[in-house]
Amino acid sequence: LSTTFVTVMVAMGSSLADRAWGLESAVYRVAGGITVIGGWLTTAAVAFLSAAVMVLILHLTGFVGIILLAAAAVFVLIRSHIQFREGERLSTLKLQKHAAQSFLDFIDETSHYAGRQVKSVRLVYQSVMGRLLGDADLKRAAADKELDRLKAFHEKVHIGIIKAARRLDDAQVPAGKMAIQVFDITKDLSQSIDLIFTSVQQYRVNLHPLPTGSVAERLRAVEEKLSAYLKRIGKSITEPSIDKLPVLRKRCQEIHNMIEEQLELHMKEVQTGKIGNRWALLHTRILLETQDIAERAFRVAEIIATARQHSRDNHNGGNAEEILPESPISPKNR
Repeated sequence: LSTTFVTVMVAMGSSLADRAWGLESAVYRVAGGITVIGGWLTTAAVAFLSAAVMVLILHLTGFVGIILLAAAAVFVLIRSHIQFREGERLSTLKLQKHAAQSFLDFIDETSHYAGRQVKSVRLVYQSVMGRLLGDADLKRAAADKELDRLKAFHEKVHIGIIKAARRLDDAQVPAGKMAIQVFDITKDLSQSIDLIFTSVQQYRVNLHPLPTGSVAERLRAVEEKLSAYLKRIGKSITEPSIDKLPVLRKRCQEIHNMIEEQLELHMKEVQTGKIGNRWALLHTRILLETQDIAERAFRVAEIIATARQHSRDNHNGGNAEEILPESPISPKNR
């Protein structure tokens, strides 16, 4: 433990001497130092209490306690290793180390990242809608974990994209632009599902009445249609083909029309006073954000499929105007 403390202090002191302690990094260095010092002091108390618990167990159970604690230690070690490997696999964008990447490499990496994000959005959406509609919360912990992974994922991927973009030559600039644009849209997806998740959580925590009757049926229809659509979008992203876009655009339009109809019905219910303010606000938010998720997901599939088609037609990558299609989605202020 003291070795870790000394190492961090030496690193911070060296950065001061090297004048690497700039405005961009100072806050992180200070926070890191405080974290290490706090951990250094806290660990003593935690270690003392943990050792006391272990000794008490051994004192009361004897040899049986030794066997049980050894088995528990092995289980925790294996489980932690598996979780760490899985976390690394899911949260790391596998950007290549060599100086120059082909445009096709960037498409493959971006497709892997975007497909995983769309899958996460679908899983969380299914769980949170099931929670709202009164279904059993069998996957609640998994959905919560998936949402946390979704948030943390963006920071790592953004850093990876920027670092990779630095290694691109002039002919590969469109590839970097494509990756950043996909990143921005998937971040919008993450924000939309996070807003739905948080709103539903607050609604449930405050014990507001759950939707019933025709309202619940309409919401379930939206959930089923969006889930099936996102599944197709995810497959299209990982196996991009421009020929799939017309079908996906049609599915996106169907969801758009369905939500527009439900919004109209919802507004009539609001005007007649059939529903309360809390449910009116939540229902409106769910419908609008669902509509946004459908449109943004299609936009990701469109960009990746179009980029792959241009990479096949032009081995030199073309230019940014040719690669990135015109977005049919108007910008939204968040």
